[in-house]
Amino acid sequence: MVRHINGDTPDGFNEAAADLTDDGLITVADLTEVVDIILAGAKKEHGDINSEEANMYLEESGLTTFESDGTLIALQFELSGQYVKDAELELLLGTDHTLAFNNESGKGLIFSMTNSIIPAGKVELFNINGVDIYNINWEDAIAANLVHELVDVNTHITYDATDIADIVTGISNVSVFPNPNTGDFTVKLTLSEATVIVMELIDERGRLVSQTEKRHLTQGEHFISHTDGRSLNNGMYVVRLRSFDENGRETGIIHEEKIMIIK
Repeated sequence: MVRHINGDTPDGFNEAAADLTDDGLITVADLTEVVDIILAGAKKEHGDINSEEANMYLEESGLTTFESDGTLIALQFELSGQYVKDAELELLLGTDHTLAFNNESGKGLIFSMTNSIIPAGKVELFNINGVDIYNINWEDAIAANLVHELVDVNTHITYDATDIADIVTGISNVSVFPNPNTGDFTVKLTLSEATVIVMELIDERGRLVSQTEKRHLTQGEHFISHTDGRSLNNGMYVVRLRSFDENGRETGIIHEEKIMIIK
Protein backbone atom coordinates (compact mmCIF):
# COMPACT_ATOMS: atom_id res chain seq x y z
CA MET A 1 0.00 0.00 0.00
CA VAL A 2 2.88 2.37 0.78
CA ARG A 3 4.29 1.85 -2.72
CA HIS A 4 0.87 2.47 -4.31
CA ILE A 5 0.30 5.73 -2.44
CA ASN A 6 3.82 6.82 -3.37
CA GLY A 7 3.20 6.30 -7.09
CA ASP A 8 4.83 2.88 -7.60
CA THR A 9 1.96 0.38 -7.59
CA PRO A 10 3.20 -3.22 -7.33
CA ASP A 11 1.86 -5.92 -9.62
CA GLY A 12 -1.27 -7.57 -8.27
CA PHE A 13 -2.18 -4.73 -5.93
CA ASN A 14 -5.92 -4.94 -5.13
CA GLU A 15 -7.22 -1.39 -4.92
CA ALA A 16 -10.77 -2.45 -4.00
CA ALA A 17 -9.53 -4.46 -1.02
CA ALA A 18 -7.16 -1.68 0.06
CA ASP A 19 -9.91 0.97 0.18
CA LEU A 20 -10.74 0.38 3.83
CA THR A 21 -12.27 3.82 4.31
CA ASP A 22 -14.61 3.12 1.39
CA ASP A 23 -14.14 6.53 -0.23
CA GLY A 24 -12.97 5.33 -3.64
CA LEU A 25 -9.38 6.41 -2.98
CA ILE A 26 -6.29 4.76 -1.52
CA THR A 27 -4.82 7.27 0.91
CA VAL A 28 -2.86 7.57 4.12
CA ALA A 29 -6.14 7.04 6.00
CA ASP A 30 -6.40 3.51 4.55
CA LEU A 31 -2.83 2.86 5.64
CA THR A 32 -3.50 3.90 9.25
CA GLU A 33 -6.58 1.68 9.31
CA VAL A 34 -4.46 -1.26 8.13
CA VAL A 35 -2.10 -0.58 11.03
CA ASP A 36 -5.03 -0.70 13.46
CA ILE A 37 -6.10 -4.03 11.98
CA ILE A 38 -2.57 -5.37 12.50
CA LEU A 39 -2.55 -4.08 16.08
CA ALA A 40 -5.93 -5.74 16.67
CA GLY A 41 -6.71 -5.71 20.38
CA ALA A 42 -3.75 -3.48 21.14
CA LYS A 43 -5.30 -0.43 19.52
CA LYS A 44 -7.01 2.23 21.60
CA GLU A 45 -10.58 3.34 21.15
CA HIS A 46 -11.10 7.02 20.35
CA GLY A 47 -14.26 9.05 20.52
CA ASP A 48 -15.31 11.72 18.05
CA ILE A 49 -12.35 13.78 16.92
CA ASN A 50 -12.59 17.14 15.19
CA SER A 51 -9.12 17.72 13.80
CA GLU A 52 -8.00 21.16 12.77
CA GLU A 53 -6.25 21.79 9.45
CA ALA A 54 -2.49 21.33 9.68
CA ASN A 55 0.30 23.42 8.16
CA MET A 56 3.62 22.41 6.63
CA TYR A 57 6.44 24.89 6.00
CA LEU A 58 9.48 24.51 3.74
CA GLU A 59 12.33 26.78 4.78
CA GLU A 60 15.27 28.05 2.75
CA SER A 61 17.64 25.71 4.57
CA GLY A 62 15.66 22.67 3.41
CA LEU A 63 14.08 22.19 6.84
CA THR A 64 10.39 21.26 6.76
CA THR A 65 8.29 21.93 9.86
CA PHE A 66 4.80 20.66 10.64
CA GLU A 67 2.15 22.32 12.78
CA SER A 68 -0.91 20.40 13.99
CA ASP A 69 -3.30 19.96 16.92
CA GLY A 70 -1.99 16.61 18.20
CA THR A 71 -4.70 14.39 16.67
CA LEU A 72 -2.80 13.41 13.50
CA ILE A 73 -0.88 10.16 13.09
CA ALA A 74 0.29 10.04 9.46
CA LEU A 75 0.90 12.26 6.47
CA GLN A 76 1.20 12.00 2.70
CA PHE A 77 2.70 14.73 0.50
CA GLU A 78 4.13 15.46 -2.92
CA LEU A 79 7.10 17.57 -4.00
CA SER A 80 7.78 18.89 -7.49
CA GLY A 81 10.72 20.55 -9.20
CA GLN A 82 13.49 19.79 -11.62
CA TYR A 83 15.75 18.06 -9.07
CA VAL A 84 13.25 16.14 -6.95
CA LYS A 85 14.72 12.89 -8.27
CA ASP A 86 18.00 13.80 -6.53
CA ALA A 87 16.49 14.92 -3.23
CA GLU A 88 17.49 13.16 -0.02
CA LEU A 89 14.89 13.41 2.75
CA GLU A 90 15.96 12.97 6.38
CA LEU A 91 13.20 12.38 8.95
CA LEU A 92 13.60 14.49 12.11
CA LEU A 93 10.61 13.44 14.24
CA GLY A 94 11.66 11.99 17.58
CA THR A 95 8.97 9.30 17.36
CA ASP A 96 8.67 5.82 15.82
CA HIS A 97 7.43 7.24 12.51
CA THR A 98 8.93 6.12 9.19
CA LEU A 99 9.53 8.23 6.09
CA ALA A 100 9.05 6.61 2.67
CA PHE A 101 9.80 8.80 -0.36
CA ASN A 102 9.68 8.00 -4.09
CA ASN A 103 12.14 10.20 -5.96
CA GLU A 104 10.58 9.37 -9.33
CA SER A 105 7.08 10.56 -8.42
CA GLY A 106 8.01 13.08 -5.72
CA LYS A 107 5.46 11.45 -3.39
CA GLY A 108 6.14 10.68 0.24
CA LEU A 109 4.55 9.13 3.34
CA ILE A 110 5.24 9.57 7.02
CA PHE A 111 3.57 6.89 9.15
CA SER A 112 3.96 4.79 12.29
CA MET A 113 3.42 1.05 12.67
CA THR A 114 1.89 1.82 16.08
CA ASN A 115 -0.18 4.78 14.83
CA SER A 116 1.69 7.11 17.15
CA ILE A 117 0.58 10.73 17.27
CA ILE A 118 2.64 13.41 15.56
CA PRO A 119 3.37 15.80 18.46
CA ALA A 120 1.11 18.84 18.78
CA GLY A 121 2.38 22.28 17.93
CA LYS A 122 5.15 23.10 15.48
CA VAL A 123 7.75 20.36 15.11
CA GLU A 124 10.70 19.70 12.83
CA LEU A 125 9.50 17.11 10.31
CA PHE A 126 12.30 16.43 7.82
CA ASN A 127 15.25 17.94 5.99
CA ILE A 128 15.59 18.06 2.21
CA ASN A 129 19.25 17.59 1.28
CA GLY A 130 21.28 17.23 -1.90
CA VAL A 131 19.36 19.67 -4.12
CA ASP A 132 18.95 23.38 -4.80
CA ILE A 133 15.98 24.07 -2.52
CA TYR A 134 14.91 27.03 -4.68
CA ASN A 135 13.80 24.55 -7.34
CA ILE A 136 11.56 22.53 -5.00
CA ASN A 137 7.83 23.20 -4.66
CA TRP A 138 4.88 21.69 -2.81
CA GLU A 139 2.06 19.88 -4.52
CA ASP A 140 -0.71 18.16 -2.53
CA ALA A 141 -0.51 17.18 1.14
CA ILE A 142 -3.03 15.51 3.43
CA ALA A 143 -2.99 13.80 6.83
CA ALA A 144 -4.89 11.09 8.70
CA ASN A 145 -6.13 11.46 12.27
CA LEU A 146 -6.65 8.93 15.05
CA VAL A 147 -10.00 7.76 13.65
CA HIS A 148 -8.68 7.46 10.05
CA GLU A 149 -10.29 10.62 8.74
CA LEU A 150 -8.49 12.76 6.17
CA VAL A 151 -7.41 16.20 7.35
CA ASP A 152 -6.30 19.02 5.05
CA VAL A 153 -2.68 20.15 5.22
CA ASN A 154 -1.84 23.67 4.01
CA THR A 155 1.63 23.89 2.48
CA HIS A 156 3.83 26.97 2.64
CA ILE A 157 7.20 28.05 1.24
CA THR A 158 8.93 30.64 3.40
CA TYR A 159 11.14 31.99 0.62
CA ASP A 160 10.71 32.93 -3.04
CA ALA A 161 10.77 29.72 -5.09
CA THR A 162 12.20 29.85 -8.59
CA ASP A 163 9.87 28.99 -11.42
CA ILE A 164 11.19 26.65 -14.12
CA ALA A 165 10.51 29.31 -16.74
CA ASP A 166 12.94 31.59 -14.91
CA ILE A 167 15.65 28.95 -14.77
CA VAL A 168 15.76 27.78 -18.37
CA THR A 169 15.36 30.26 -21.19
CA GLY A 170 15.92 30.08 -24.92
CA ILE A 171 12.98 27.82 -25.82
CA SER A 172 9.66 28.84 -27.31
CA ASN A 173 6.73 27.63 -29.41
CA VAL A 174 6.67 24.17 -27.83
CA SER A 175 3.76 21.97 -28.86
CA VAL A 176 2.92 18.25 -28.83
CA PHE A 177 0.75 16.88 -31.62
CA PRO A 178 -1.51 15.12 -32.20
CA ASN A 179 -3.06 15.14 -28.76
CA PRO A 180 -4.82 12.80 -28.02
CA ASN A 181 -2.80 10.20 -29.94
CA THR A 182 -2.18 6.44 -30.17
CA GLY A 183 1.32 6.62 -28.71
CA ASP A 184 2.97 8.13 -31.76
CA PHE A 185 3.42 11.89 -31.53
CA THR A 186 5.79 14.74 -32.32
CA VAL A 187 7.18 17.58 -30.23
CA LYS A 188 7.83 20.85 -32.02
CA LEU A 189 10.11 23.44 -30.41
CA THR A 190 12.15 26.50 -31.28
CA LEU A 191 15.55 27.20 -29.69
CA SER A 192 17.28 30.57 -29.54
CA GLU A 193 20.65 28.86 -29.01
CA ALA A 194 22.18 25.40 -29.40
CA THR A 195 21.05 22.99 -26.65
CA VAL A 196 21.34 19.31 -25.73
CA ILE A 197 17.83 17.87 -25.29
CA VAL A 198 16.37 14.61 -23.95
CA MET A 199 12.66 13.80 -24.35
CA GLU A 200 11.01 11.62 -21.68
CA LEU A 201 7.56 10.06 -21.40
CA ILE A 202 6.16 9.65 -17.87
CA ASP A 203 3.07 7.57 -17.05
CA GLU A 204 0.31 8.30 -14.53
CA ARG A 205 2.26 6.55 -11.77
CA GLY A 206 5.26 8.81 -12.29
CA ARG A 207 7.33 6.07 -13.97
CA LEU A 208 9.69 6.78 -16.85
CA VAL A 209 8.41 4.63 -19.75
CA SER A 210 10.39 6.08 -22.66
CA GLN A 211 13.47 8.24 -23.15
CA THR A 212 15.40 9.46 -26.18
CA GLU A 213 19.16 9.69 -26.45
CA LYS A 214 20.71 13.11 -25.88
CA ARG A 215 20.30 15.18 -29.03
CA HIS A 216 22.50 18.16 -29.87
CA LEU A 217 20.08 20.66 -31.38
CA THR A 218 21.14 23.86 -33.11
CA GLN A 219 19.42 27.22 -32.95
CA GLY A 220 16.07 27.21 -34.75
CA GLU A 221 13.01 25.00 -35.16
CA HIS A 222 13.14 21.26 -34.43
CA PHE A 223 10.84 18.22 -34.34
CA ILE A 224 11.29 15.23 -31.99
CA SER A 225 9.12 12.21 -32.76
CA HIS A 226 7.96 9.32 -30.61
CA THR A 227 7.10 6.38 -32.86
CA ASP A 228 7.12 3.35 -30.54
CA GLY A 229 3.71 3.56 -28.90
CA ARG A 230 2.65 -0.04 -29.41
CA SER A 231 3.53 -1.12 -25.85
CA LEU A 232 1.88 1.84 -24.13
CA ASN A 233 -1.46 1.52 -22.36
CA ASN A 234 -4.31 3.98 -22.69
CA GLY A 235 -4.14 6.87 -20.24
CA MET A 236 -2.63 10.21 -19.34
CA TYR A 237 1.11 10.75 -19.80
CA VAL A 238 3.53 13.65 -19.38
CA VAL A 239 5.98 14.58 -22.14
CA ARG A 240 9.06 16.09 -20.49
CA LEU A 241 12.01 17.85 -22.14
CA ARG A 242 15.29 18.09 -20.23
CA SER A 243 18.29 20.21 -21.23
CA PHE A 244 22.00 19.55 -20.65
CA ASP A 245 25.19 21.57 -21.03
CA GLU A 246 28.20 20.61 -23.16
CA ASN A 247 29.65 18.60 -20.26
CA GLY A 248 26.53 16.45 -19.97
CA ARG A 249 25.27 18.09 -16.78
CA GLU A 250 21.53 18.65 -16.58
CA THR A 251 20.55 22.31 -16.65
CA GLY A 252 16.82 21.92 -16.15
CA ILE A 253 13.38 20.82 -17.26
CA ILE A 254 12.44 23.11 -20.11
CA HIS A 255 8.96 21.87 -20.84
CA GLU A 256 6.28 19.51 -19.51
CA GLU A 257 2.97 18.80 -21.23
CA LYS A 258 0.21 16.27 -20.58
CA ILE A 259 -0.98 14.06 -23.42
CA MET A 260 -3.72 11.42 -23.69
CA ILE A 261 -3.01 8.10 -25.37
CA ILE A 262 -6.10 6.36 -26.73
CA LYS A 263 -6.04 3.27 -28.93
